[in-house]
Amino acid sequence: QTHRAVDMLILHNEACMEYALKMKRLQKKDISSKHISICINYIQQNIKKKLSVPEIASYLHLHPSYLSKLFQEQMGCSIHTYILKQKMEEAKNLLRFTDYPCRVIASSLSFSSQSHFIQLFQKYTNMTPKQYRNQQIRNNIIDEEEISLLNI
Repeated sequence: QTHRAVDMLILHNEACMEYALKMKRLQKKDISSKHISICINYIQQNIKKKLSVPEIASYLHLHPSYLSKLFQEQMGCSIHTYILKQKMEEAKNLLRFTDYPCRVIASSLSFSSQSHFIQLFQKYTNMTPKQYRNQQIRNNIIDEEEISLLNI
């Protein structure tokens, strides 16, 4: 029980740090358009949903092609690519900090299938989700061993 509480505290702290870093990166990009800032915020808040340019444009009361052009100009990538990158970052966090199976992660991030999720994850990270999780577990074991050596 205590171990689970510590895990939850670590997860919470990591999530807060990740959010702060994302906000810092957004500020560094010097986004001049209020629309793009709102768009990015909307994507972050709805990352687990199946998002589309027309849906986001409608939320912003903009034409989809105008939003796409504005986003590409300011962010240097398409909205679709940005959404996919954000979903992959969320998937990496879920793989690192939970023991949810791939099918649950794929479903929670609104991928059409587990195999589609695995294919995209591998394209994005050059690893399967299982390989990524195993690597993170090894890294955590090494980190814990280094910490215990420092405490001796």
